Amino acid sequence: MSANDDIQDALTRHQIFVLRYARGRENEAAQFVRNAILSVVERMEAEPFGDNQQRNAALISELYQYLITLNTGHTENLISELERFAEYEANYVAKMMSAKVESRFEQIAAQQVNQAVFGNVMNIEPIRGYKIRDALEDFGVMNAEKVQTLLREGILLGTSNEEIADSIRAIAPTQERRAMTLARTVTNYAANTARNETIKQNTDILEGYKWVATLDSRTSLICASRDGKIYEIDDRNPKPPAHFNCRSTITFVVNPEFDLGKDIKGTRPSKGDVKADVSGDTTYAQWLRKQSPAFQDRVLGPARAKLFRSRRLSLDRIVDDRGNVLSLDELGIDDDLFT
Repeated sequence: MSANDDIQDALTRHQIFVLRYARGRENEAAQFVRNAILSVVERMEAEPFGDNQQRNAALISELYQYLITLNTGHTENLISELERFAEYEANYVAKMMSAKVESRFEQIAAQQVNQAVFGNVMNIEPIRGYKIRDALEDFGVMNAEKVQTLLREGILLGTSNEEIADSIRAIAPTQERRAMTLARTVTNYAANTARNETIKQNTDILEGYKWVATLDSRTSLICASRDGKIYEIDDRNPKPPAHFNCRSTITFVVNPEFDLGKDIKGTRPSKGDVKADVSGDTTYAQWLRKQSPAFQDRVLGPARAKLFRSRRLSLDRIVDDRGNVLSLDELGIDDDLFT
């Protein structure tokens, strides 16, 4: 097996560990949000709202600040956990690469890894320009404002304390899901940033990186369109996560002089109409063409899938440079095809 295929196989399978680790952070985030919201209800029930508007306003302000304080603690705990995780990922990559190539692979310092993980902005739609801490703190503010709005509206409409409490409990499932999504996304961002920093430290051995998406029906169109693309080592080039809940990762492209056995092809896992490994150099587009029309419809939608099957539309045309999925009008597709 070539070094490139061997590395891709190792990193793709390691991504399963990353996603499992992320699941732990998701569960912690969900439990935090649930407990925070329920604790607000407990406090409200201990000091119910009454007819004194000044006191009511003070209680709302107090509960708002209480939620902000709780979120600050959760944010610090998650950042501390992600710092250790990013360091682990950098160490794993260095050890794995040293075993795969005929050269010493440089390991980067923990401080350098974490400076990139927490100092760089995340180019994730729709929060482009946010750093991890910004995104976590913004979620805390959003959560506190939702509760604050329910409290104010309830008092303004003369709703009973019991009904206000019920309305606050009702938002918990949605807020839990949002917290889980954010935790999953920043974890994948930390893992891929650690890999990117390692790439930049070893440009004598590496000449680029390749986008690797998951071969199944849940993969987004932007990740499907980028799967298998090789990018130069440049911070301006896109890297996962491309969006919330992104599962894609990057693997390394080794300089040919270090790529032993390059004529021997590796494999990668897939889950389409059947669950099976496919050739390591198979792209998402090539893999999707071998799936049934029903599977293609589920992934692309019936209209785009019909164009894909007719070869009038390739996956890399479906999204623009920023990862936005283009409409049929934007693609310049004539509706006559469907009439």
